[in-house]
Amino acid sequence: MKIKKIDLYIAKKFISTFLLTITLLIFIIIAFDLSEKIDKFIAKDAPVSLIITQYYLNFIPYFINLFSALFIFISVIFFTSKLANKSEIIAMYSVGIDFKRILKPYLAVSFLLAIFSFFLQNFILPPANQKRINFENTYVKRNPQTKEVQIHLQLDKNTYLYLANWDVKDYEGTFLSIDKIDYQTGVKQKMMSSFIKYDNNTNKWQLNDVVIREIQDSTERLQRYKTIDTLLPITPSDLAYETTLLETMNFNELNKYIKRQKQRGAENINELLVERQNRYASPFAAIILTIIAVALSINKRRGGLGLNLAIGLALSFGYILFQQISVSYGVAGVIPTFVAAWLPNFIYIIIAGYLLYREI
Repeated sequence: MKIKKIDLYIAKKFISTFLLTITLLIFIIIAFDLSEKIDKFIAKDAPVSLIITQYYLNFIPYFINLFSALFIFISVIFFTSKLANKSEIIAMYSVGIDFKRILKPYLAVSFLLAIFSFFLQNFILPPANQKRINFENTYVKRNPQTKEVQIHLQLDKNTYLYLANWDVKDYEGTFLSIDKIDYQTGVKQKMMSSFIKYDNNTNKWQLNDVVIREIQDSTERLQRYKTIDTLLPITPSDLAYETTLLETMNFNELNKYIKRQKQRGAENINELLVERQNRYASPFAAIILTIIAVALSINKRRGGLGLNLAIGLALSFGYILFQQISVSYGVAGVIPTFVAAWLPNFIYIIIAGYLLYREI
């Protein structure tokens, strides 16, 4: 498609309104967030430099990614309604520019924003989230979760781990059991320890009061050790799963983590799969909601901009709500993870198709 003045005009309006909307809302959100957290910052003596550089500079891209589809939707409705109210859309129709031609620059800009959203979410945001979360754990959260109980892991095809208690902060655990199983003959080896501790300097585990039971054919051998320093095929991150961990993983790290958790039979695998699918699905929302916004606001109607914004906000918040519900069902295993991530898009594609059909 040859770029014409009308394309540049609409693209400029789209991008400028989008940036203005984001900027205004970010300042509002920061003001509310600061008023809510200022007491915690003061109580924990958070340095102003860290509040700005580690928290708010990393909070901004997180917030943009979280509500980018909503910002795009509101921006398109706002400036397109203004074009319609000023009869600029009618002028375009009068010189032979139809709805499909007007829609092309909208789609081009929304496609670029979708690509940007994908790279932001998968490669730019994770390191920023890590800094933000570290700041929150230090200066905002009062009682971070430090205990895990009843941990079950499959270390490989024939090896299973059980740990009764795990201290996330001190890297200490109690009542470890590692079983190696032969599926034809039963348990081949069982290692038990009353207390374990991980050493960050050596990457080794210290096991206390160790009992190793080995079974070969009909003979059984017991070995007892007061203390053992050894390597185990696990790290502290395998024992303490945090939902915020996903926010700090880029796309490649997430795929590797999913592969490892699948091999170990982790219980949280549905949440990981939904997260991966959602990273594909969420950027498409920018394109779908742009189509809906254009179709809703391109014609004059009674109520003007206010009515269009009201309808737009209802649809966009409905999308966000429906997405949260769908993801919850996917994590719980009620529906397939692919369906959970993509179902809101599929439904809103139908809405977009109906509105396009009505306009064309």
